[in-house]
Amino acid sequence: MIESCYTSFVQRDETRNWSDVYIVSDFDRNDCIWRIPVDQIRKLFIVASQDHVHSARWVYNEKRGDYDVSTN
Repeated sequence: MIESCYTSFVQRDETRNWSDVYIVSDFDRNDCIWRIPVDQIRKLFIVASQDHVHSARWVYNEKRGDYDVSTN
């Protein structure tokens, strides 16, 4: 299941650079706010850009109610 974003905010640090992204999803909007450091997002983009997928497989997992995805 893909959750949509209920709301999001970007915070700047003392140097006026983006430092954190705050996200509240539709699923858990009454329970928590997610804080994601911008540096972590940058690292994830680097990992994704270096991942050269040759094949992928999606199998629906009844217990989880979502797909198990495997690559290469």
